[in-house]
Amino acid sequence: MVYVLDATAIRSGMTIAGEGWYTTQDIVDEVKLGRQARNLDMLLGVSIKVMSPDEASVNIIKETASKTHDIESLSRTDIGVLALAYELQATIISDDYAVQNIARILKIPIKTDLKGIREIIHWTFRCRGCGRYFEKEPVDCPICGSEIRKVKKK
Repeated sequence: MVYVLDATAIRSGMTIAGEGWYTTQDIVDEVKLGRQARNLDMLLGVSIKVMSPDEASVNIIKETASKTHDIESLSRTDIGVLALAYELQATIISDDYAVQNIARILKIPIKTDLKGIREIIHWTFRCRGCGRYFEKEPVDCPICGSEIRKVKKK
């Protein structure tokens, strides 16, 4: 089986044996301090391969995340992990809920130490003042001028 590791998986100190373990350079750069950095250096030489996803996979992730409005919650690193897993048809090891949400939509298998998400969430935007809904997030409500917040679609 092929796995793509995010920073949480590496920081948790999980032992990795065998083949088929991948991550991105952004994850390697993120996990660079402390004991985990030393463990990562050893694992990079033994079992974890560092790869960059292709642009087509990145675009699929961005398009999907834009449709669900998860794009604001995903970092460049998260998008890279999702894109690499999509490209390699791999299982993602991550505890990040936004990553799990997009993975479920794209049918990318997920492995996590937590319970994981129970449902796919699509987001919309709602005015705190007048309660109107918007598909795109305006700076302030064009109707009443109140703050807009991200809410789960019903």
